[in-house]
Amino acid sequence: MEGSLSKLSTFRDGIKIFYAFVLLMKEVKPFVFFNYMALWALALSNWFGFPVIAEYFKDGYVTQIPRWILSVGMLTATFVMFVVGLILDSVARGRTEQKRIAYLAVPPYNRIFEKAEN
Repeated sequence: MEGSLSKLSTFRDGIKIFYAFVLLMKEVKPFVFFNYMALWALALSNWFGFPVIAEYFKDGYVTQIPRWILSVGMLTATFVMFVVGLILDSVARGRTEQKRIAYLAVPPYNRIFEKAEN
């Protein structure tokens, strides 16, 4: 309607929807979610680490120690995120299987009424 104000906020509502998507992705497909995070950490590790390695091969010593520590830390975080994704994927699969078993334990709708009539 013309002249009326919308209660929607493009950025605030968009951020809420994106946050809900991220939480859903983490719960339903944790391996994919944590692999994306590990990929970003690996990219940052390479971005910080390659100049240090190039300097070492060129001069024989490293002058950028904090940058090297950051690179190794990001590489460690990459491995941790990958392992966390593997573990949580196993947990999510087990939870899904438990839901499936519980669902199959419930008798079909028509059998409930057949037992009640007899």
